[in-house]
Amino acid sequence: MDVFFFVPLVILIGFVLPLWLILDYVSKWRSRRMLTTEDQQILTELWRSAQQFEDRIETLERIVLSDAQYRKKDDHSKP
Repeated sequence: MDVFFFVPLVILIGFVLPLWLILDYVSKWRSRRMLTTEDQQILTELWRSAQQFEDRIETLERIVLSDAQYRKKDDHSKP
């Protein structure tokens, strides 16, 4: 009688439980790897903010460049 309980127990502990744990952790890892809808919204908002900052920086660079060119022309006209 003991063999009838021992063999299935060894199979369960040796093969089924480790496989079950591995597959469980893999499925949890895959689900965590994807972004949630809240994360996607935050990422989209950050992307928009970055684009706005980029536009502002480009505008400031144009203003500074045109001001520098104006000052350069003004300096050459002075004796």
